[in-house]
Amino acid sequence: VSDQENKGLYEGLRDRMAVTGDVTEGAMNTLPSPKLTPQQVISTVLRAMKVSPKRGSRVTLRFMSEACKHAQMTPQGYEKMLREGGQTAVLLGNFRSFAFPTPTFEQTSEEGKAIAVQEVLLFVPGFLAAHMGASRGWDINARLRWQLSKDPTGCWLTDEIEILPPREGTEHA
Repeated sequence: VSDQENKGLYEGLRDRMAVTGDVTEGAMNTLPSPKLTPQQVISTVLRAMKVSPKRGSRVTLRFMSEACKHAQMTPQGYEKMLREGGQTAVLLGNFRSFAFPTPTFEQTSEEGKAIAVQEVLLFVPGFLAAHMGASRGWDINARLRWQLSKDPTGCWLTDEIEILPPREGTEHA
């Protein structure tokens, strides 16, 4: 799909939803929009994952750029990959809450494309934290590095989600 076709598809979908009213207002927030900031995009994806992994996988794929290596996966395939990926299972809503410990770092690539990098902390309960390398029974703050870029329509989309090693002193009794 070309950039122009992609833009037309998103605009057509937004217009159809606005005219027919066939989705709730909350569902409108699960579509890429130039009005969303990088933190709002990340929050949308993580909240959808908390609702259900199936819904979250669909929403995550909607917010993926063509540069993301998982962008062409089906929602079922993406969910399966996260489940079987060890530490990536935390992205399936297996966290209590999330936070942004740093401001979003925005820059422009050599090609002139807007890029944003955001660190995200997921508070992971002990039973899952053990699978991520924490001492048995300890909770951890899982660290993610989330990279996004703007598409031709001005929407922030995910290029990459990387799980970072925990910082010293981030386990909780």
